[in-house]
Amino acid sequence: MSAVSDRDTHSPINLSIDLAMALQRYGLPSHRIEDAMDHINQVLGLTGQFYVAPTSIFASFGEGESRRTYFIRGVAADINLEKLDAVDQLAQALGHKTISVAEARRELEAIQAQPDRYGAMLTLLCFMLGSAGAARLFGGGWREILVSAVIGTLVGILVLLAPRLEAVGRLIAPLAAIGAIALAKSATLLLGPMSLYIPTVTGLIVLLPGLSLTVGMVELATGHLVSGTSRLANAGVFFLLLGFGIGLGGQIEKLLPYPVVTGAPQALPDWTQWPALVIVALSFAILFRANPRHIGWVFLSGVSSFLAAMHAGNIIDAQMGGFLAALFLGLMSNVFARIMKRPATIMLVPGIMLLVPGSIGFKSISSLLEKQTLTGVETGFAMTFAGIALVAGLIFANVLLPPKTPF
Repeated sequence: MSAVSDRDTHSPINLSIDLAMALQRYGLPSHRIEDAMDHINQVLGLTGQFYVAPTSIFASFGEGESRRTYFIRGVAADINLEKLDAVDQLAQALGHKTISVAEARRELEAIQAQPDRYGAMLTLLCFMLGSAGAARLFGGGWREILVSAVIGTLVGILVLLAPRLEAVGRLIAPLAAIGAIALAKSATLLLGPMSLYIPTVTGLIVLLPGLSLTVGMVELATGHLVSGTSRLANAGVFFLLLGFGIGLGGQIEKLLPYPVVTGAPQALPDWTQWPALVIVALSFAILFRANPRHIGWVFLSGVSSFLAAMHAGNIIDAQMGGFLAALFLGLMSNVFARIMKRPATIMLVPGIMLLVPGSIGFKSISSLLEKQTLTGVETGFAMTFAGIALVAGLIFANVLLPPKTPF
């Protein structure tokens, strides 16, 4: 195998490899990257194949004795919908022969060098508001909403520090979980009895690996066994790290001067869920770094998927309702991709975040930590079934109405 080095800026092979690396960096799932690269290689006039895993890329070009294989160490995915869209537009320009390979190389470098549009303060605000809004959607009262906002701010600070401090990046799951449960239990002394589960899970909602879990199941269902297994294993370990953090952070109760008293959330008026839904959808648009021109579409995706899940759950079983909600979201995303000639991922990722079963998995781990083994196993099975329902809905949507763009 050959290492990629001393790249010729006019080489279609090196441009193809760099495009694959960019798609992986900006959060495109492995199976979609492989489909996209088949399309891009045809555009560039290359005979090649890509094998993509979450942490690596293999690329083979040529035939017979002239075949060359490259191995590239993958980068951690960091969903950036704006840059993913820019790479998609670049690929379309290559397909239409409106730019040369050298021009495409320069444009790709410019895309990668462009700083994030949204600053640290706005990102931190969206962590806080997104967690607070999610607490209301989970049925929380004003106490749960307030504590969730504080926990979301803590998580946002850790996420912003992770690229600068390697130790924080590696330990972000247990650190966030320790802080979340410690804050939730301590808050009961000031605010009175409240639910601990709601502010803890909604404060951590952006970190919950439900999206990775769902993508892993999709990759397994589409025959990408290594990539799918890797994602599921990563999601499982992340859940366990969160569980360890919850168990360790929960020990703060022994240090508090008064016992922690839990209680049911104080009910809020029904109309409050609508502004909460708006806040969560707009927060996700910023956190996933969507282009401002697409924020309306991202907002529509989040609101529509939540409403679809709510009404589908009223029509049929709640778990099977996830299938209908995912089917609706997938069809809507594919229609968007066909009409706007943009990646379906722009609408799919933010919308699926309101459907993924990450919170169920978190509850399963919490139950096992509390030695409620039967409840934990039942909840874990419910999480798996909910994930399968979402995967089936997305696959059905792609069969009924495939997106014209591979992204």
